[in-house]
Amino acid sequence: MRPLAFLLLLAASPGRAAADPTAAVRFANALGSHMVLQQAPHSSQVWGSGPPGATLRLEVERWPAPDPTEAVVAVISVPVDAQGHWLAKLPPVAATSGSSPQGHRITATAGSGAAAVLDDVVFGDVWLCGGQSNMQFSVGNASNATAVRCRAPLPPRPPAPLTEARFWTQQEIAAAASFGPVIRLMTAGRVVAEDTEPAGSQRMAAQRELPFVEQHWARASERSVGGPWGSNFSAVCWFFGRDVQRSRGYPIGLVSANWGSTTAETWISQAGLASCPKQTGFKGPTKPAPTVRAGCKHLGEPCTVHPMVTRHDIPAIWVAFFS
Repeated sequence: MRPLAFLLLLAASPGRAAADPTAAVRFANALGSHMVLQQAPHSSQVWGSGPPGATLRLEVERWPAPDPTEAVVAVISVPVDAQGHWLAKLPPVAATSGSSPQGHRITATAGSGAAAVLDDVVFGDVWLCGGQSNMQFSVGNASNATAVRCRAPLPPRPPAPLTEARFWTQQEIAAAASFGPVIRLMTAGRVVAEDTEPAGSQRMAAQRELPFVEQHWARASERSVGGPWGSNFSAVCWFFGRDVQRSRGYPIGLVSANWGSTTAETWISQAGLASCPKQTGFKGPTKPAPTVRAGCKHLGEPCTVHPMVTRHDIPAIWVAFFS
């Protein structure tokens, strides 16, 4: 377990263009209501799109606020570049402990009145859970219920027709809602960077948006943890985050970004690979011909990582037997 630093690369704007009052203001799809942002001493960042050349008003407020006179945490002026991209660095915000953490509303508003809102945002620790199929393996398919069985006695026999293992899995999923205020989840879709670029011009570029989000930010619940699609959230990520939250007491955000059978090189940028010493059996970074659909076996950083991370270190757990 160690912190991994990832960089969100933003293209520099060569100039300012006239604002398009019809352009929508939006947050990037790696962000969302119910999310967790990294607590102080780090300064989290939010980003998105808006009218090119405009200046947005970004307001962070406690919502609901125990004292209306102290609701506003920060007001920031954010320029939108000529390509319609913007990024804002928030002031450090301390996490709140307990079963009902302080929620926040983040609003980005253009001069035209167009606005985007993130509600029910809390501050705590955000953990990135990545790896191969053993990290992708879902809570709904889990059968090792040792930790659960230590907390409650097993009935004489599980209700028919459930097996003992399946009974405890369902108990864990049913109990997930009790963590809803303090554990928030997101699952990135499995798409590599090259898939998002025109054939013949793939550059493995850093991404501002996720091409596909399997599960947007949500509070822990029976549905978000246990199904119904693919039995849903990563089992290792969930059990890890659940126990960390119990230990620390403040909100925990879990980002599941994993892909079965991927090699270690798949998760490293070409620039990073080029800086590595030569290794036996490894010929250096390559990518498939444009006519071959990019997949999990080629080299190139997946889109599952880049857009979700900011300019500060975030903790991560990595579970894989990389080849």
